[in-house]
Amino acid sequence: MRSRSKTTSDEAMRSASCPARRVVGLGAQRCRDSRYRLARAGADNEAARDFCSRSESALDLVILADPSVAVTEGRVAAAGPRGAIRPLALGAARVLDLGDARLFPGLRDSHAHLVPTGLAARRVDLHGMTLDRARAALAARVRTTPPGQWVLGRGFSLADLEASRPPSAGDLDDIAPDNPVRISSHDLHALWVNTRALAAAGRPAEAPSYLLEDEVRLFMDAAGRENDEERLAAARDAQALFHAAGITAVQDHGLLADLRAVLALAESGKLLLRVGFSVRDHELPGFLAAEPDLPRHPDLVTVNGQKAFLDGALGSRTAWTLDPYLDGSGSGHRALGRKEARDRVAFAASRGLPTFLHAIGDGAVREALDLFAEFPLLPHRVEHAQLVHPDDLPRFARQNVMASVQTCHLLTDTPDLRRLWGDERAARSFPLRSLVASGAEVRLGSDTPVEPLDPMRGVFAACARRTLDGAPLPGEESLPADEALRLYYSFPEIVPGVPADLVAFPRDPATVPHDVLPRLRPCLTVFAGNVVFAGGAPPR
Repeated sequence: MRSRSKTTSDEAMRSASCPARRVVGLGAQRCRDSRYRLARAGADNEAARDFCSRSESALDLVILADPSVAVTEGRVAAAGPRGAIRPLALGAARVLDLGDARLFPGLRDSHAHLVPTGLAARRVDLHGMTLDRARAALAARVRTTPPGQWVLGRGFSLADLEASRPPSAGDLDDIAPDNPVRISSHDLHALWVNTRALAAAGRPAEAPSYLLEDEVRLFMDAAGRENDEERLAAARDAQALFHAAGITAVQDHGLLADLRAVLALAESGKLLLRVGFSVRDHELPGFLAAEPDLPRHPDLVTVNGQKAFLDGALGSRTAWTLDPYLDGSGSGHRALGRKEARDRVAFAASRGLPTFLHAIGDGAVREALDLFAEFPLLPHRVEHAQLVHPDDLPRFARQNVMASVQTCHLLTDTPDLRRLWGDERAARSFPLRSLVASGAEVRLGSDTPVEPLDPMRGVFAACARRTLDGAPLPGEESLPADEALRLYYSFPEIVPGVPADLVAFPRDPATVPHDVLPRLRPCLTVFAGNVVFAGGAPPR
């Protein structure tokens, strides 16, 4: 991307509380040699001068930090120590001096829901609320919502509601007699609706109003979803949130309606994220039959797999486990029979697409690995891999299957892990150290909007292995902070030729106390050489 972003002004950078000591806009001084090669600046000024003498392109941006970089045409042109890169500032259109800030490759959220993240900001947040508090919060929204319009909420959990039974329409009808109400659970695997919402979906008043798993999707399809315009606005809003967290790439597990919003943002020239998109299994045949043409933005948007579900989630008691839950609720929910699951993996494989299987419990993880063994040579993924039986750990590396893990779930699931699965299984949950040691490819993500998208929460969970209020998760599966952060990198290291997708932190995550990590925010995010976020006070 050649044009320079105006999103963040020099004035904003000067006033940012991160250590951006100096921002200089210089007229581009073009080095005149016609032979242009990318070169990594060495440890001395001579290497930097040699680079400049061989470059025919003006530098768009120089960032002085640890390490320092020079950027041209959206890519890193040189990287090295401050002393080696500083001389290139004379040939740059813009120079940012970040002092002692640490610079890293832009971060990738390996499991995100882009459009739902933007939509979630508009919904009543019920996280952590009892039933009485949730009713009060919803009633407040109803008072400002015209009759007949939807009231939408998110974030409830059975544990937080502190009710002796699942919630029902009766808990909502008296506070919203004239509005349909729809509330997603914290893990998005359950839905709570009122009688008006049932009617909007064409269902009778006596129909179930607490829905799980497949019934959630069926209800949403019947009751209507947000239109394309609303989804486009949500994608734009979510992008800003990702930038503020230092994220420049996401793996989006959305619906085709979400993909349309992402492509519309790209068409408008305002997509400033690299998006890998997996198409849901029930939508993939129709998507491929339409012979989609996505060549206009191959550097921004790629359809890279199929997403399917093998089980549910811990909070809804629907994660499929090899051994029963300790509360007597069974062994979770098997979302697809073996033949049906195999048929879906086979269909995608026949089109050259890997499958990304949602598998939280160890029963579902084993099923995923068994299925993938039948269709090798494709970069399949297990999404979540929250509980893995020890016999299955080495299979990830052996079968070349990625483990896409969301350690941030540890921050909210730890009490349920210990209560519903017991300490023995809790100790082998989130098996990061074992997976990495086995040679498996591991990436981290947030599952936003299920959890906040902040990568530093995931790094904290991976290295501290406890909740934010100090409740420990048993087991020896933690990683050092620097290793955990690398599992978020969008590319392995900052070297010449890679996209100039970068993030700077005012303090090195590897050296701060663990308790600081959840409060550590980027002071700069750059996408394709454009500054897309600046700010963030260093935590004390």
